Amino acid sequence: MVEFYTPSLSLLIFSVVIVFLLNIPYRFLMNRHEAATIKGKVKELQERSKYVQRQGNAMLASQLMRESLVESSKLTKLTMKPMLASLVIVVLVLPLIGNSYNDVTVPIKDGAGEAKLNGNTYAVEVNGNNVKISNGIECEAPCRKNFDNALWNVVIDKDNVVLQRIVALLPVSLPIFNDAAGWLGWYFIVSIPLMILFRKLLKINV
Repeated sequence: MVEFYTPSLSLLIFSVVIVFLLNIPYRFLMNRHEAATIKGKVKELQERSKYVQRQGNAMLASQLMRESLVESSKLTKLTMKPMLASLVIVVLVLPLIGNSYNDVTVPIKDGAGEAKLNGNTYAVEVNGNNVKISNGIECEAPCRKNFDNALWNVVIDKDNVVLQRIVALLPVSLPIFNDAAGWLGWYFIVSIPLMILFRKLLKINV
């Protein structure tokens, strides 16, 4: 079972909105019927190429594969405009969210530093791998602590203490994310099924 932490819900709502907006250009800036037809041709040519390859006709297989590449290039041109429009949305919106939920790097000088979170200031002390944070928080880094209404991975990186905000604890360890997801990881995890859902609802076949 996934265990959620603030701001998982707000990021989930954000993901629903952003994924929907990313699909709008594909709904209105692309000939969906033509795209579906080309996609069908590509699939058919690839299947035929594999079949004749198994039959030992390498020349025909190569010809069919070239035809498949030509059709694929047509599909790429067809999706270029909505793809660029979606990219603009991502470039404008994701950094705004990242600024609120990014990791916090605390420079340490002479064994001490300050972490500023949501208008609150926390004194940070480091002695070897031992990290002390004001309000009685202490652990051997790397460690995981709950403070300032959030769960954090506490990591020492050279002369810095890095506070990595956790949005959700995962039921299994995944590549890159391990057992915890930050804001960007959580966005990608929830956006994949959302993308599939919205493309079906909007009848987008690319």
